[in-house]
Amino acid sequence: MSTTVESQAGTGKTATKSLVPTYMTSQSYAVVAVCFLSWMFATIGNGVYSVASPMLKEMFSMDNATAGMVVSIFSLGGWVSTLFIPKIADKHGRRIGLAICILIVVLCNGSYALIGSLGMLFVVRFFANWGNTCIWAINASYISEIVPAPKRGFATGIMQSGTPIGNFTSSFLIGLLVAAGYAWQTASYVFPIAIILLVPIFFVLKETPTWLRNRSELQRAKQEAAQNAEAAAAVGKTQSYGELFKPQYRKNVLIGIAMAMVSAILAWGNSAYFVLSLADMGFDAATRVTMHMTLWGVAIIGYATSGIISDKIGRKHAMLLFRTPMVIALGVMYYMYVSQNINVPVVYAMLAIAGLGMGGVTIQITYTNEMMPSHVRTMGTGFAIGIGRITAMIGVPMLGVLADWTSLPFAWWMASIIGWLMVPLIYFGAETAGKDIDALSEQASS
Repeated sequence: MSTTVESQAGTGKTATKSLVPTYMTSQSYAVVAVCFLSWMFATIGNGVYSVASPMLKEMFSMDNATAGMVVSIFSLGGWVSTLFIPKIADKHGRRIGLAICILIVVLCNGSYALIGSLGMLFVVRFFANWGNTCIWAINASYISEIVPAPKRGFATGIMQSGTPIGNFTSSFLIGLLVAAGYAWQTASYVFPIAIILLVPIFFVLKETPTWLRNRSELQRAKQEAAQNAEAAAAVGKTQSYGELFKPQYRKNVLIGIAMAMVSAILAWGNSAYFVLSLADMGFDAATRVTMHMTLWGVAIIGYATSGIISDKIGRKHAMLLFRTPMVIALGVMYYMYVSQNINVPVVYAMLAIAGLGMGGVTIQITYTNEMMPSHVRTMGTGFAIGIGRITAMIGVPMLGVLADWTSLPFAWWMASIIGWLMVPLIYFGAETAGKDIDALSEQASS
């Protein structure tokens, strides 16, 4: 790795040599650990809201469509944040971008205890997603540039397991507080703990060699362009959102955006209507907490193993393997609901299968990040996620309207069916498992 470019004989091109380590270094492990913890804290905030959603719905007399609008505001906030925070991470470093997100998570999720009106709920949820959305994109880029290709899905799965662990922790925390006689809002007091992560971010983590190389190349190109007007037209790479839609990158970016759109409807449809569906099925608050813990407890396995399996059998086959059983399981739950024959052990079994299926998100974020050009990787991943948030902003309230027309369990099932569309979408792209992240970027631009 002493040189970064080499000539390809007879082609007139230069090929970028990979700077990604061929084995797990101490920096690789440190990045994965910090990314996991930051994502876990971000997810705890959303898990607290998900568990508390029936109580909030009753507190503010919300109908299903209004409950969906709260999720839409959350999604809108996520989209707004993707317009500038990922660009900061690509231009000024992964550490700066991640630190900004941590501060947002602490400030916004720590304000849950202050919620006293529906308007305040909308404001808090809007800003809370600034940290959630951009941490996801920054972490995926950080990991892909510091972890060897054969372990990229595995490492992303560890980071992604912060989702089920965060949701499980939020369920346990609220259950414990309510049982002890405290209001659920007191759970917000745990978020200031996350500020500790700023210590390893600034004093342990380093910027990736790939990011340092891209910064050097872009700065050199700008200097040459400034000195020579003719060279300005020859600058091949810029760090702008328009870069994503150049012909050589467009197909990969569009696949990533389409996958993010259907994935967001699944994720936020599940967030909005999972616990509400359980309430509609007649389960009391204590049972709902237990079932929430079951789904997300098993999802810990799904999020971690999906990355490992996708490294072994490929992203495409793994997506099919993880997403299909989830749709079937939630279909069984809907059938029990409409037939008024709810079997509690079967419900727990179906929730366990659905929890494993949630691991498809690991494959989706890994694949999306792998498809993006290296010099705008975080921007591209963040942009795809942001468009997904906008889609959820529209789609989740529509699911709420559908729930008012039919039932909450049906809307919840429909969200999983829409999420399953990731399966055909991923087959439109190239297989990326085990391939060098820099080589993938070069192939896209050739």
